[in-house]
Amino acid sequence: MLLDLSDLDFCDSSGITALLAAHRLAQIAAADFALTAVPPRTLRLLAVVGLDRVFTIHPPTAAHP
Repeated sequence: MLLDLSDLDFCDSSGITALLAAHRLAQIAAADFALTAVPPRTLRLLAVVGLDRVFTIHPPTAAHP
């Protein structure tokens, strides 16, 4: 599963919780889970709380610069 966050305007603790839940569900299903096109503010937030080491994060695709 590749979750495109290019349209994400804001992410707080509820958003982080939702991302962690999706990640956990993917693990239970033995599925891949990654984020792409993560906005800079959200990427900084993930780094501050150490989740940049938990989530696989891909750069934006050509369709989402």
